[in-house]
Amino acid sequence: MCIASCSPNETTSTGDVADAYAVVVRWFTDRLVAEDEPPVVFVESRGEGLAIGLELQAAIVAATEDFAKVRFIDDRSEALDSDGVRDGGIFLALGPAVADGSMVEIECDEIVSATADTGWTFQLVYRDQTWELRRDPVRSP
Repeated sequence: MCIASCSPNETTSTGDVADAYAVVVRWFTDRLVAEDEPPVVFVESRGEGLAIGLELQAAIVAATEDFAKVRFIDDRSEALDSDGVRDGGIFLALGPAVADGSMVEIECDEIVSATADTGWTFQLVYRDQTWELRRDPVRSP
C-alpha cells in the first residue's frame, strides 16, 4: 500500500507518515557537523506522478522543525546553484512511503549537484507509537 501520495487509511494517519519521513530527514541531518542553526533540507517528490500533498508537507515540516528547516520545492533550481546545494543544505527527493503492516519502506535520493546523487532505501518499523529504522539504510546501486 502506498501511503505518501494516497489517502491515509485507518491505521496510518498523515502525522504517522510525516513521522516516518522525519526519521529519514533526521538520518541525513545527523551526518552533518553540529551547527547552531538547523540545516536547510530541500525536498522534492521522487518518482513520476508522486505528489506529497500540502497537508503531509505541513506535517513533515512540523515533525522536523527541531532539527531541520525543511523546504518543499517545485523546481530543482530552488535547491541547486553552480556550487551544489544552496545554503550548505541537504537536497532530498523522497519517494512514497510503502507500507507493509507495521513496516514502511521509503526510497530517497540524496542530491549533491545537478549531475550527482545517491539513492537510498530506508526500512522503518512502527514500535511503541514511534517510527525507527529497522536497519541501516541501503545504498541503491
